[in-house]
Amino acid sequence: MKILQQLTLENLLRIGVIVSIAWLVLMLIQRVFPWIANKFSGHARLYLLATVPLLRLGLIVLALVMIITYTIYYCAVRGGGTCPGICV
Repeated sequence: MKILQQLTLENLLRIGVIVSIAWLVLMLIQRVFPWIANKFSGHARLYLLATVPLLRLGLIVLALVMIITYTIYYCAVRGGGTCPGICV
């Protein structure tokens, strides 16, 4: 709970930037990969289309990891080590 109390506007803006960039890349992946896949035929097209959900999942996980690690870093290092369970 103390992690949430230490979130400032600057931190929320950084988290917002991470989410915005992830959303833009997700939209780009969803539009560009099918367009590129239509240029191919057969197995290459199917493999390319099959990578779209995997890329989306990887990007979402990456964004969540970046947000969580940034929040923990800010709390533990910049927050003076006041978060229980994080600073040993």
